[in-house]
Amino acid sequence: MTENEVEGLPANIDAERLVLGSVLAGYSDFNVITATLAIEDFAIKNHQQIFRRMSEVYARGDKVDRITVADELMKYSELESCGGLSYLVSLDDGLPQFPSLDQYCKILREKAILRKAIFACQEVIQQCLLLGDAKEILERAQTIIANLAEPVTPAALMTPEHVKLNTPGGIGAFLDPSSQRSRGVPSPWNQLNRLIYTIRGGQFVIVAARPSIGKSAAVAQWAYHAARCGFPAAIFSLEMSREAVLGRITCACASVDSHKYFSGHLNREERGRFLEASAAIDELPVRIDDSSIVTVPAMHAAVRRYNASNPKLRLVVVDYLQLMEATGRQENRVLELSQITRGLKRMAMELDVAILAACQLNRAAADDRPQLHNLRESGSIEQDADTVMFLWRDPRRAGGSNSARIETELIVAKQRNGPVGEAHLQLEGNFVRFHDPENGDVSV
Repeated sequence: MTENEVEGLPANIDAERLVLGSVLAGYSDFNVITATLAIEDFAIKNHQQIFRRMSEVYARGDKVDRITVADELMKYSELESCGGLSYLVSLDDGLPQFPSLDQYCKILREKAILRKAIFACQEVIQQCLLLGDAKEILERAQTIIANLAEPVTPAALMTPEHVKLNTPGGIGAFLDPSSQRSRGVPSPWNQLNRLIYTIRGGQFVIVAARPSIGKSAAVAQWAYHAARCGFPAAIFSLEMSREAVLGRITCACASVDSHKYFSGHLNREERGRFLEASAAIDELPVRIDDSSIVTVPAMHAAVRRYNASNPKLRLVVVDYLQLMEATGRQENRVLELSQITRGLKRMAMELDVAILAACQLNRAAADDRPQLHNLRESGSIEQDADTVMFLWRDPRRAGGSNSARIETELIVAKQRNGPVGEAHLQLEGNFVRFHDPENGDVSV
């Protein structure tokens, strides 16, 4: 944009001029600017071109000054369009004796964000006028605005010492990852915790199984256990209602037969245990959503809104992956699911939350031990996930879903930063929960 075109939009041309001029005149180091600003943070085209050529000179290791930048502009026949050498010389006119470069850069960043917000809103208006899908437009608008509010973290190459110092929890957390400060969300089962320890912010974890093996029970139990350990958790259930999810969690907590509860046949003693467990769960930091259609942008916006006024969520559970929908149109379901998994991984990184998603296996895994290629509509699930686990039980073993305890394996088939292996659990079908024999009689 020219100065005339930028008129009416948020911009500070003088601040742009002084930022560039302070470097060209030798008052500031160019690396100070590159750490906080990008080309698009400058409003007018002339300044964008100058900044781009300054970056190229700096990248070669040459000194950034009026002569070297003018020579670089001449190579691309841009010097005259940028006002010539006289304009480069005039950029530092009015520069204070002690320029506040950090403050100038901050002004430029704020103006750039406001311009992006205006352009984003104009795009949303255009989509509305073209009569696009209202739900999709609103979700996209929420994500765009939310991303604009995120602080910009420029790319930076850090020394090993800086990496340790910038680790959440400080150098102590880096040297001792098991310390409370850097501890992630543990699972309810000791055997599994020895394999994966915990799941942490930024991680995308899959629990996959064939239907009726207990994947919904497992991820809900994990969310409840996280909340009980003090880690705020949210459950996005695309398969069951909020009431059903809460009912199952409460039955597991109270050791109450879920079938008797849902059919309304609890006796007095069972009802008392259920009410006591229900009151205890009310005090836990766990939230439930049962929207039948959930997209990644909608989930992203919901988590961000919650975090804005509550202790930050540490665990987000999705039940289950194949019921999610992608935004926009895709050629096939595999590409659509790939978009979803990439979005969930980005969401985990951006919001620093662990995402635990239930996933279905294809029919080929019905009889044999599941493998990574058995992930249904796999796409990029295996690639995007940090950890992939399978729930499996030998179909040759007798026992219905309401048997006392059904032997079930929880197989860690992939772990980006740890070993693979399996935990031997027992499904208590009537209570809708998994029991780890190593936990003793502690059920949930």
